[in-house]
Amino acid sequence: MVGLAILRALLYVARRATCKLGSISNSTLYRVPGILVLQLGSPIYFSNYTYIRERILRWVRDEQAATNSKGMILSMFWVTSIDIIGVETLIEVFKSMEARRIKVGFVNPRLEVLEKFTVTKFIEIIGKKNVFLLIEDTVETCTFTLRSSKQFDDA
Repeated sequence: MVGLAILRALLYVARRATCKLGSISNSTLYRVPGILVLQLGSPIYFSNYTYIRERILRWVRDEQAATNSKGMILSMFWVTSIDIIGVETLIEVFKSMEARRIKVGFVNPRLEVLEKFTVTKFIEIIGKKNVFLLIEDTVETCTFTLRSSKQFDDA
């Protein structure tokens, strides 16, 4: 019985919620047409990387079917740690979104995660322009980028 309780607790820690951030009352901060804002809610390890990757891809698929989104922001605040498999998963997600022509921004990584990003050259791979400290900055940049690319596509 104790072993089952420990297993259940470990599963909960490894598979915490990934959620879509909505707007704050009397604000349109996160409700930007064409941009999906997701908050990752757990460390990214070898034990849960598949779950997190599939969850992100499912959110993108559902959002594209509903609104044809062209941007995605991943809030990394609750990601307290990450291993090499987790970094590779984020690179895979980034490249997958790039192939779909969806702009991706990573926002507010914790110091431990940022250090792992630096050691693994994650930031060099995805580009410094895709990592932000504040969601507001990320939304602003994504909105500008999407408007600029739309104007370029229309011309």
